[in-house]
Amino acid sequence: MSIDIIEDGTPCDYCGTLITFYDDDFTICPECGNEFWNMDYTGEFPGDRPDHI
Repeated sequence: MSIDIIEDGTPCDYCGTLITFYDDDFTICPECGNEFWNMDYTGEFPGDRPDHI
């Protein structure tokens, strides 16, 4: 899988689950594990992955 850039509330490209970022810049799809960057992130600096890899 790849890391894709999408908007909050967009369906996952692989399984169709709606992706929610909860005011973060990165998330992992809860159904298929695909990784997404938030194209609307407005923070000063993008953070680290939530799983700290």
